Amino acid sequence: MNNFRFNFINGFNIRSTSIGLGIGVRKYYNTPSKHPDWHLVSSDVQIPVFLDVRTHFSSKKVTPYLGIGIGNSTSFDSDTTNNKPEGLYFHATGGIWFNLSDRFALFAGLAYEAQRLRFADFDDEIIYNKYTNSVSLNIGIAF
Repeated sequence: MNNFRFNFINGFNIRSTSIGLGIGVRKYYNTPSKHPDWHLVSSDVQIPVFLDVRTHFSSKKVTPYLGIGIGNSTSFDSDTTNNKPEGLYFHATGGIWFNLSDRFALFAGLAYEAQRLRFADFDDEIIYNKYTNSVSLNIGIAF
């Protein structure tokens, strides 16, 4: 599904590995392409909270990195009585890490994400729990 995503991760470094707690926002825009007869029952705005682990492979100025995140997501609706946990959230990422100083870096890479959401068939309104899968280009700042 097409979506917009933003993450904020606060962590600490142990040598070339960072461990952090992340929170994000996901805004979903359309129905699943493989199932045009389904509609999204879950809120189209999701708030994932996750543990994030990243490692870069050297202290050189430019180095590859890998990362993984796992947690849970909660739907967000202006009517707060409808907010409820949606289920497992997972992401994996990899790319290039640019160390600009000892305390500042830029990174860019590809990411895969899976998020469990609820859908229903337009005809009978039977609810299905399915994972959305997406691939994205990530850019970020680390300090």
